[in-house]
Amino acid sequence: KVCPAIEQPEFNGEPTMYALQLKDTDALNRSQSGGGYWAIAKPVLDDGGVIYGAGFDENLRVVYKRADTPEKAQEFHGSKYVQADATGILSQVKEDLKSGKKVLFTGTACHISGLYKYLGKEYENLLTCDLICHGVPTPMLLQKYIEYIEKRENLEVKKFYFGYYNADEGYSWNDPRREMIVSDKKSFQEKKYISMFASNWCLRPFCHTCPYTKTERIADFTLGDCWGAETFTKGFDYNRGVSVVFLNSEKAKSYFEKIKEAVISEQVDGENVKKYQHNLRLPSSPNKRRNKIINALIEKDFISAYKTDRFYYNLYCLKQKVLKR
Repeated sequence: KVCPAIEQPEFNGEPTMYALQLKDTDALNRSQSGGGYWAIAKPVLDDGGVIYGAGFDENLRVVYKRADTPEKAQEFHGSKYVQADATGILSQVKEDLKSGKKVLFTGTACHISGLYKYLGKEYENLLTCDLICHGVPTPMLLQKYIEYIEKRENLEVKKFYFGYYNADEGYSWNDPRREMIVSDKKSFQEKKYISMFASNWCLRPFCHTCPYTKTERIADFTLGDCWGAETFTKGFDYNRGVSVVFLNSEKAKSYFEKIKEAVISEQVDGENVKKYQHNLRLPSSPNKRRNKIINALIEKDFISAYKTDRFYYNLYCLKQKVLKR
């Protein structure tokens, strides 16, 4: 009845944009980019509010969860490159709002659009934060990947990090991303999932026509990696990541004044941000081999899909080399 695909909520106007980095080094190291999320979330918790974000359940499925302490909210740090399950969460948000609690809900723009439609009215005690989104893979990809890792390594995966970097270990924010897998026996890095994600075949078909891929947004805040920040900003530790934060509403602009002391920030030109974030200009393009690769995933296993994907990817790279000669 309230599906946002039937009738979208209103978009805000052009935002004010900031490059941002947390001053708190520990929290920055737990973040996926510059810590923009925690800069917004922590004051809500400090005020006795609650936050909603994406975490893992006991079966390593990514789901929306509720947190009312910094400890519970730790798993919301970091990107989750998969569609999160929102089952049952919207009624919890509504209950918290009606009780007068301050609430921050962070998720994809389509899920926040759904939240607005579900609530049916504005709540002064609600803050929302959407993400610059490349698109979301089917949860089946993550499930089959974890099964593949467990079988290959003969272990049980306990924790999974979609995009790992650590400047202290020599892995800069600007380096190519990798997964970090923590098991009952060891911790190790992989790149297979991130490669599949980047080649677009596993994204939901809706993502290729996404109406939210522009600088006008529906949430109060928008967060993403401030790629290319070293070319148009100064004063940041670029190895540790820089966030871009959009202030899309008056509520966001007022709130941002309260968190300025906790961050290093610099107002940036939207054209510079869009240059490095193509999903602010257009949706991710579909992979024409999608059916063939996803059938390999469904009918066989992860590694069959991966090999099919890499075959076509290497063929594409070879073709590009020939064309350049």
